[in-house]
Amino acid sequence: MSSRLRLRRMFELISEMLRYFGGARPETMRSEADHDHADDDQAGYDYKDVVRLNIKRLEAPGGRIPTTDGLVLWDGDVSRWRAAEALGQPGNVRAVPSLMRALHDPSHTVRLKAIRALGEIGDERPVKALIPLLGQRVHEVRSGPGPAWGYERGRDLGDVAAESLTSLGEGPLVNAVDEALSGNTRPLCDLAGAHRKEIIEAILGTLRDPNRRVFGEAFRTLADLGAVETLPTLRKKAEEIRILCLAFEEPKPRYDDVARMCQDAISDLESLQSLPRPAMSPANTGKTLPRATTRARTDPPTLPRSAIEETEGPPE
Repeated sequence: MSSRLRLRRMFELISEMLRYFGGARPETMRSEADHDHADDDQAGYDYKDVVRLNIKRLEAPGGRIPTTDGLVLWDGDVSRWRAAEALGQPGNVRAVPSLMRALHDPSHTVRLKAIRALGEIGDERPVKALIPLLGQRVHEVRSGPGPAWGYERGRDLGDVAAESLTSLGEGPLVNAVDEALSGNTRPLCDLAGAHRKEIIEAILGTLRDPNRRVFGEAFRTLADLGAVETLPTLRKKAEEIRILCLAFEEPKPRYDDVARMCQDAISDLESLQSLPRPAMSPANTGKTLPRATTRARTDPPTLPRSAIEETEGPPE
């Protein structure tokens, strides 16, 4: 490729990038009339054009944004997670829907940056979508004394979700989940009202945790929440623990304790499930209370005539 053609392609690429930024022009190209509205233009450029561009970069399939001439402005997941990172500005509510969709992105880094950006924006809409991610916090087992029977937090999606939820005012809920997995379920049960479904999903997520003690406390938490809908999953997980216990020639106390915790929690949920439900009233197709028996109708608009009037006939 000749240097002249390469230079031409470079200028085309720069002009295309300027077009994507909303037609921003260099300062030297502005007229005197443009300078009268320089502040307004800069504010619009910073908030509207850059946000629009980064949303497009985030949502582009594969992060690929080509020009009309076939040149590629951006490509790959690096461009996408950088766009998600750039969207994390306080009050940038316009980017919240795109960032929430990015929570299910195949790229781990894109999801991570989207979670952090949602916490930095400060909008409360993502709270319900972030709570289940608490179940992805990994409790690394270690020997020796330490908080919550000796585990350390790893820095992963669940940890960043906990930070974002705390930024959004849900710090008590994050702490309550931690306490529940440490054996104290009362705070979580008190807070579970509005977000019960999301909390149960988060606790189910901790069943993949390598720390077997967390595994057992998750069973106990679901039992205390009265999550009878999770019984099929809990029975399957308890069977895995039972098989694991049988795999050892000599009993392992830590697995026996977890198996006992799991079975106790399942028994509590089965007892709760077997309680008689309140009797349901018969279905009423009219969706209204039954009407009282109607009285015999009279001929409006006059009262019935007496027998004497009927025999005398009409007046002359």
